[in-house]
Amino acid sequence: MAQGMIEYKEKFGFDPFVSSNIQYFLDHFYTNRISFRMLINQHTLLFGGDTNPAHPEHIGSIDPTCNVADVVKGFHQGGAFQQPLLRTACALCFPAAAEVAVWSEDIYSCYFTCVFCID
Repeated sequence: MAQGMIEYKEKFGFDPFVSSNIQYFLDHFYTNRISFRMLINQHTLLFGGDTNPAHPEHIGSIDPTCNVADVVKGFHQGGAFQQPLLRTACALCFPAAAEVAVWSEDIYSCYFTCVFCID
């Protein structure tokens, strides 16, 4: 894909409109590819007959005991990693990292987690 983009730009030059459309296509293409690979992996783990002895409580690749709010807070504040990974990643591209507010609620046996960046 990258080689095709390089050859296209060499032959036709840079056009912001075309570049924007190509970026849109590539974003969706790779998002779909990742989604399909995740579904294939989940299906294989569920119906392939193999279980991961290190994580017998997992349902395929899903950990039903995972607390999403704690994971997000851990990445933002440092948590078990002793280094705020999200803040560090933001600091590489932006002058400062936004604060994060996490809201979680169990509604109708479905667990929803919302993450908000507060500027």
